[in-house]
Amino acid sequence: MSFHYIIEQNVCFMTIVESNFSSKVAFHYLDDLQKEFWQSHGEHFRSVNNDRLRPFHLQNKFDRFVEKTKSVYLDSRSSQHLAKLNEDLSSTVDVMKTTVDEMMRRGTSLDGLSKTSSDIVAGSRQFKSSAQELEFALKLKQFAPVALMIFLILLLVYMVLASFLFSLAGGTDSNFSFSAGV
Repeated sequence: MSFHYIIEQNVCFMTIVESNFSSKVAFHYLDDLQKEFWQSHGEHFRSVNNDRLRPFHLQNKFDRFVEKTKSVYLDSRSSQHLAKLNEDLSSTVDVMKTTVDEMMRRGTSLDGLSKTSSDIVAGSRQFKSSAQELEFALKLKQFAPVALMIFLILLLVYMVLASFLFSLAGGTDSNFSFSAGV
């Protein structure tokens, strides 16, 4: 057994159904009951002081509608019953279509975002490579003159030392002639 209820303006509309009975159908039934109750008896109910109102005061007038509506909802082939279920199904399908459309738009947006991200990664790699080349060129420009001067000084020292060692060896070689302008 399942209990289903709707509370509207401090009035509880309740039904007890078998466990396998559809909850949606039970709530449609309760919705129909509460709409009819407020339409038929709402003014009288609101005008009476709630402390003086006996629980089943309006039941006699409302019983015929409840019985008729109950028979409609118990007949699963009822056109009203099927129409309400189809209406619920239609609204559920509309919600699902909207949700799928939104997901598709988000997927398209994510594809664009993924491409932009890939472009940024490729650009950052190219920037890193260019920055490394520029750093090397700046270091070469900064240290190349110092390295050239050190190389020339070492070459000059080598030539002077070689000339000095050659003259100490006492040789005059016709193939070797070095004149230092010192």
